[in-house]
Amino acid sequence: DYSYQGRGFTANYTTTDAKCGGHYTAAKGTIFSPNFPKIHDKNDTCEWLIDIDENHVIELSFIDLDLYSTPNCSRSYVKVYDGPTMAYPVLQKLCGNIKPNNTVQSTYNQMYIEFRAHPFIPTKGFKAEYH
Repeated sequence: DYSYQGRGFTANYTTTDAKCGGHYTAAKGTIFSPNFPKIHDKNDTCEWLIDIDENHVIELSFIDLDLYSTPNCSRSYVKVYDGPTMAYPVLQKLCGNIKPNNTVQSTYNQMYIEFRAHPFIPTKGFKAEYH
């Protein structure tokens, strides 16, 4: 604040290309974990925001699912949120290798998807389609 003055600081940064995740605005599309259908890296983390036209909702269907299964899906999972951030309600949290038979439907025109890979055991990951 203004009550204390000092020299300040200098910061340097570099950017890198993201391996996965992103902001999707098309009316339909496909999302998948890094390297899918090959094995992803340990500790991969990815986040997607699907943001379609207002007055529409999003339906997400998992085509393939192969994640390490832990109690409560605590170490490796795909989590789907009913809105644009993790602050919104969770619609579904998945792990293991049994894909759900149902689609996940948002109540808004936005859906946030979070992927967390196991820190020690890599798997194939997942593939999902939305419209």
